Amino acid sequence: MKDVGNHGRAAARSMADLTRTVLMSGVGVAGLALDEAKAFLDKLVERGEIAEKDARKLMADLTQRSKDQAEQALADTERQVIDALGHLGVPTKNDVAELNAKMSLLATKLDELIASRAAKTAAPAPQTVIPPQVPAAPAASPPPATPGEG
Repeated sequence: MKDVGNHGRAAARSMADLTRTVLMSGVGVAGLALDEAKAFLDKLVERGEIAEKDARKLMADLTQRSKDQAEQALADTERQVIDALGHLGVPTKNDVAELNAKMSLLATKLDELIASRAAKTAAPAPQTVIPPQVPAAPAASPPPATPGEG
């Protein structure tokens, strides 16, 4: 069972590394695309084919669209990673939080049970009261021997 947990954690780390690499590549490509777009718009402004105000607006729109797409890609990737980890049997934060709550409840109940048992064993057992013994009357002396007996 321990090997399965280790395998799941290793898969999760590997998946996280791969996801990070893909996202960073996407950020790099988006950055390059924005740089190329800015250079292209600057050339159009220099040639007088587009007004500088329009170029700035286009660049702001492209930047905002790029941010929105990056956020959507991140959300999609996060959902896919959570799904993949679920298929591998790796517990989520919520699963761990639920287990912690259950463990705390069990620990509390166990402490209460131990305390109640300790209280029962510490209480003195009821004792039966034995009435004091009244000394028995001395035994009657044997009747005097009659002469001729014996």
